[in-house]
Amino acid sequence: MDGVDLSRAHLRVARPTDDLAAVVAEGRRRFPGAALWLGGFSFGAFVALRGAQRLGPVKLVAVAPPVVGYELGEVSSPDCDWMLAQGDADDVVPPQAVLDWAAKQPRQPRLHVLAGAGHFFHGRLHELKPLVVDFLRA
Repeated sequence: MDGVDLSRAHLRVARPTDDLAAVVAEGRRRFPGAALWLGGFSFGAFVALRGAQRLGPVKLVAVAPPVVGYELGEVSSPDCDWMLAQGDADDVVPPQAVLDWAAKQPRQPRLHVLAGAGHFFHGRLHELKPLVVDFLRA
């Protein structure tokens, strides 16, 4: 990659994380003392995991995080309770890569692997929802 490509790659990663931080700052201004929960699906999971280090959520939900194609390997697990949901039929992000990445994290997630679910959980969101709700209520 040349300097221009590296700069563009940095913006693709940094800008959404900065946007998340701005939204959280506004939420904290409007709702002081409220607990912060972060969550994301695919690239949104990447942004939530990246942002968690500086934003300090009390809970985080990551669904099908793209551990390949972004610098997620440099992102450690959040310092909070967190949940990871992954379909074992994901055709965008290799499921084993996600599981291997999660296994290396110092703080282990509550892990849910949905058999037969693809990356977008088409037709399976009704199975994912109660897992997330139960995690957030715990």
